Amino acid sequence: GVCDGAAALVLVSEDVVKTEGLKPLARLAGYATVGVDPSIMGIGPAPAIKNLLKVSGKSLNDIDLVE
Repeated sequence: GVCDGAAALVLVSEDVVKTEGLKPLARLAGYATVGVDPSIMGIGPAPAIKNLLKVSGKSLNDIDLVE
């Protein structure tokens, strides 16, 4: 079933990282959006990942984590 949860993400530019002396935990290397049939719950990530790999020239072998 669907579970409730929460998450937070803070994105800043490289300039802010340097100015504030921050130590990033990860780097956002790309993103993608797609439209899917809203009547089917949870399928959006699959075509979004496929689209991102296509536009970035990467393969799943290049990716450490997809969440």
